Amino acid sequence: QKNYLQASVGQDVSQPSPDHKEITFHIEPGIQYGDVELSFPGAQAIGEAALRNLVKDPVRRAKLRDQPGEVTAVLEEYYRQHGYLDASVAKPEFEFDEHNRSARIVVAVEEGPAFQVGQVTFDGNKAFERDQLLDVAFIERGAEYNREWMTTWLSRLEELYWTNGYNEVAIVSGFEQGRDATVNLRFRIQEGLQGVVEEVAVEGTHDTASKMARKQVKLEGGDVLNYRKTIESRRNLYQIGAYSLVDVDPQRLTPDEVSGKVPIRMQVKVRERKPFSARYGASYDTERGPGFITDVSMRNKLGAARVLGGRIRYDSEFREARGYVTQPLLFGRHLDTTAAGYRSREIFDTFITDRIGFSINQQTRPWKSNIFSYGYRFERTDTFDKDPDSIFQVPPFNVAPLQFSWNRESRDEFLNATRGSFMSSAIEWAPSHLGSDVQFVKYVGQFFKYFPLSHPVEVPFGGPPRSRWVYAVGVRAGLGKGLGDQNLIRSERFFAGGSTTLRGFEKDGVGPEGFFGPTGGDATFITNNEIRFPIYRWIEGVGFLDMGNVYGRVSDFNPTDLRYSSGFGLRVRTPFVLLRVDYGFILDRKPGEPIGGFYFSIGQMF
Repeated sequence: QKNYLQASVGQDVSQPSPDHKEITFHIEPGIQYGDVELSFPGAQAIGEAALRNLVKDPVRRAKLRDQPGEVTAVLEEYYRQHGYLDASVAKPEFEFDEHNRSARIVVAVEEGPAFQVGQVTFDGNKAFERDQLLDVAFIERGAEYNREWMTTWLSRLEELYWTNGYNEVAIVSGFEQGRDATVNLRFRIQEGLQGVVEEVAVEGTHDTASKMARKQVKLEGGDVLNYRKTIESRRNLYQIGAYSLVDVDPQRLTPDEVSGKVPIRMQVKVRERKPFSARYGASYDTERGPGFITDVSMRNKLGAARVLGGRIRYDSEFREARGYVTQPLLFGRHLDTTAAGYRSREIFDTFITDRIGFSINQQTRPWKSNIFSYGYRFERTDTFDKDPDSIFQVPPFNVAPLQFSWNRESRDEFLNATRGSFMSSAIEWAPSHLGSDVQFVKYVGQFFKYFPLSHPVEVPFGGPPRSRWVYAVGVRAGLGKGLGDQNLIRSERFFAGGSTTLRGFEKDGVGPEGFFGPTGGDATFITNNEIRFPIYRWIEGVGFLDMGNVYGRVSDFNPTDLRYSSGFGLRVRTPFVLLRVDYGFILDRKPGEPIGGFYFSIGQMF
């Protein structure tokens, strides 16, 4: 392994006394060669780089001299897997240049021809004709042959039988070399009996209707037992949200040997979720102070898996009380519909916004990890200055936008992600004919991406192995514009600065300012960069760079016109939450701005 390619080791064994034995090793290291070239003359179809990769392991490389047969067997097997069935690999030869301390290991290769598919035969197939099997497996005479393709062909044939009810099928593949560098393939098939659904029975429904559960099962009497539809049925039942446990068990009944079919009883067992639940949580950060949120809900008692609930949220900047009804199905389809009524107060530095209204929203999952939602919101908004004597008081007005959003979630954890990404886009449009006194259009987009920089390891306080070196990047952009002659109202404008946007700056301290303080803007652009790394067991460190700005008008939007801050932080893992402590420095301070700011919160910034 140290390139002493001519080293030799001998040993002598002596026994000076009856209870004492000595072993003496005689080592002749020879010359240590600094440059050892590994050459494979004759390797053309498969490049030398791929062959070198097979013997890059130090142990296997050492066997080139001491156990060459084992290494050449590995190389020949690699060729055979790729369709070169006549390939042969010669015993390694060593060439030494003692003057330059260089060496060359020569492993000659005779690749031979690349074999192709010849005859293809099927034995035992009754349910499907030979041409059907060839079409499904995509096997063509004259196609390239290798072991990986053989595995793929076998998998496609099994898939065909499974999806057509032959769940006990057994297929054995084999091959024999033919003439002119061809391989004849043979598939021996034992089809077994075809499973056919005779009945579907649902157990465990009490508050929910068995008919509703039955509609989520994608198999009916007379259907062949398709295992894909069995999996889909289980997933559909879980997505309703009414059941904590779902078991779909195809039970085999007495086979009919004459017809070659076996009747199946689809036994669907469900366990309904507890009808009443209460969830609560607490929060704290340096800007909002302490806060809490509680959600009480009643599930299934209204039928059709409906949820009736109420939620209260309270902190120094936001207070809300909300009641809602959720319907997870619409005409048997997974279309989650929620109607809610709410009252809230949002407290800014210089003004307060009170809202009272209702909303109706529907969401669906067209693809895995994707959520598309749309809805309508009507609210009475009252925005007023904290100073009761201010001359800038605005009478209450109605806001009634249509809302559309799309989210894609693939993070491994919501509060402390180490891999995956999150993307979202949301549009609000408030025209006058929907009852809105203020007309505007507004877009908000977000993208977060997490790159693991180290191998997964065990982390404190349980959980699956995760990378503890992570690069995290976040980008957020917002654009808004009043319609007609109107400007974007203050409660719909964008603000930045503080613990969740640009650390180091005061809260809402970035962007346009008026006589009474920050006024917000019609556009914003923010990007956050973090390197997260371990320090000691349950303590982790963070170095960050935040960039962004708020622009008074959409026409002022310029992603190169940014404010900058940087800093460091600590993350403390506990059995319950991740604690966040950050200190940010403003890198482009303006007169009157602080050097930086200190922040404390729960969970990662993004």
